Amino acid sequence: MPARYDENGNFIYPEGFDPQTQEWQPGFEAQREEWERQYAEAQARFMAHKKQKAEAQAADAAAATSAPEQTDQKSDQQVAE
Repeated sequence: MPARYDENGNFIYPEGFDPQTQEWQPGFEAQREEWERQYAEAQARFMAHKKQKAEAQAADAAAATSAPEQTDQKSDQQVAE
């Protein structure tokens, strides 16, 4: 049940979901369960992405603080040669 949008970019709700009441209609339990499963998977991917992004930013910040030391060491080696 991939996300679908109309020509104006508005979300098209899955069959059996009433967007006005924000409730699933009786008889659409299978569609609700499938939508909830897909939503949970998407949420998990999003949280993993946020974690990966935060870790990458922390690694970049750590590398930026240690980069001048490495540059200084290279400069010292070139001078010594």
